[in-house]
Amino acid sequence: MRVLKNGTGHVVYTAEEIVAHAQSSAAASSAITFMSTCIQRPFGLASVLSASHHQQKLFAPGTFNMSEILNSIQKQGVERAIVDPGLFNAELPPASAEKYLEMTASVKEVLVVADPSDVGSSSQIFPNASVTIVDQDAL
Repeated sequence: MRVLKNGTGHVVYTAEEIVAHAQSSAAASSAITFMSTCIQRPFGLASVLSASHHQQKLFAPGTFNMSEILNSIQKQGVERAIVDPGLFNAELPPASAEKYLEMTASVKEVLVVADPSDVGSSSQIFPNASVTIVDQDAL
């Protein structure tokens, strides 16, 4: 296979070298980003394209069941979350709040895609994460 390297000439890489490079890149960027925003909106699509370009793992839930979503966040070891105001502002049921907080303990950063007036001052689901609010209509 011929690959342009450093903008000069052609270099031949073996399949083993290409696989080794891909695996080392994947290991270096093993952080998983959770995304619950709509990919039909420009910001959601840009998030998917950005994750793909930077070879980041992106986890988008296939359900609207909060228990299943939070359980998946824990299993995936999610460190970043891109969420809509519905999930960010959701109130936890008192009976299972401790269990849900344990499930989201790995999340360190939360990006809320919404009009700032639609977002509460803090989140019950992500209480320990640093929060950034982005108004996708103002981008």
